[in-house]
Amino acid sequence: MKREEAIAILNRVRPELEARGVMHAGLFGSVARSEAGPRSDADVVVSLTPNKWASLFNRGGIQVLLEEAFPERYVDVIVEPVELERLRAAIARDRAHAF
Repeated sequence: MKREEAIAILNRVRPELEARGVMHAGLFGSVARSEAGPRSDADVVVSLTPNKWASLFNRGGIQVLLEEAFPERYVDVIVEPVELERLRAAIARDRAHAF
């Protein structure tokens, strides 16, 4: 999967993501670098509206929405702020903004 294709998917589901409190969404990892193979997952990073949308139920809904948007591909959803330095560094290195 190429970065542009994944960004188009995120923008297609942007209204549903925003309805769940997603302010910003982007990619990192192999999809963001356009190096993803057929078995690669899609690593998505999101920023949520503070306090209002922090529930696990809502995060699960975001996960399901993205898994349906990226057919036949596992999706890892990371919510910012990210505590792990190694993960923060990977996101900073590869980030491709969708919105």
